[in-house]
Amino acid sequence: MKQHYVPQTYLKGFANYKNEFYKLNIKTQYPSIEPKTPAQVCYLKDYYTIKDPNILSTFQLEDPLFLEKHFKNFEDKYDSIFKKIVKEGELSYKESRIFIDGIVSIKTRNPFFGKIVINKEKDEQILRKRASSLESEAKTVFKNINVDDSIEKGIKNSLSEESIESLRLQLLLSEHVNGIETISLIKSILETSQWVILDTGLMCSFITSDNPGFCLDENNKIHNTKFAGYFIFVFPLSPQYCLMVSNKNQENIHFPKPIYFKKSDCRLVDLLNKASIIHCNKEIYSHRRETLEKYLSYWSDKDN
Repeated sequence: MKQHYVPQTYLKGFANYKNEFYKLNIKTQYPSIEPKTPAQVCYLKDYYTIKDPNILSTFQLEDPLFLEKHFKNFEDKYDSIFKKIVKEGELSYKESRIFIDGIVSIKTRNPFFGKIVINKEKDEQILRKRASSLESEAKTVFKNINVDDSIEKGIKNSLSEESIESLRLQLLLSEHVNGIETISLIKSILETSQWVILDTGLMCSFITSDNPGFCLDENNKIHNTKFAGYFIFVFPLSPQYCLMVSNKNQENIHFPKPIYFKKSDCRLVDLLNKASIIHCNKEIYSHRRETLEKYLSYWSDKDN
């Protein structure tokens, strides 16, 4: 069965009134922009289905679709929580916990998080060129920002495909059945950190990708995930809104949790969009074709 690693309910936030958005695959030889629906992107066959009886036994599970149903708990509530954030600017303890659990799981269950990346020399050179260009551009918005040009190496190449798949599922189950201490700590830090929603007023638009969200660390480097030390976690929510969580400003724990709104100029939106592209698997999405046309031109220039 088709199982989405980026929830459809999240992707719908970037769709137009026809429940469509535009997709750009930046990692093909001849990139093109085409309309898609949330159901048509960000899925793999049986991505969460636990077929190995030994894994089911290890985690004392009977249902091969445990993970699929577990993630659905967040996905069913996402839209109402997002609307409450925008309308009321606050969340209850339960709502904030569901929301944090959900967006962290979007990162940890993404293929980018655990996949093997085989870096050809050409690919490494292209990434360095793109990252270097973004670094120069970012200095006009953030002071002394640097872009991390490294790619996560993932699991050793010597592992078989079956072993990799088994390990991926076991890591997910460890997180969502038993709880992984490090990830639990990250969620706790995110919960007590200040949440700011950047609002474009739709003067310009945030994009998203098949691997939404990234971290800016204490040295102003951009990473797919890095929650050690000082960080800002950036997560686009819709064309108009983007969540920024900074642990620099820790808050006393009290609920309802306040969420602060800040107007965002188009230079910052453009920078964050370009940073999002760095860590996509292969696709970016926008409710406007012309937005992707701009980034198609930008990305093509970096490869030349």
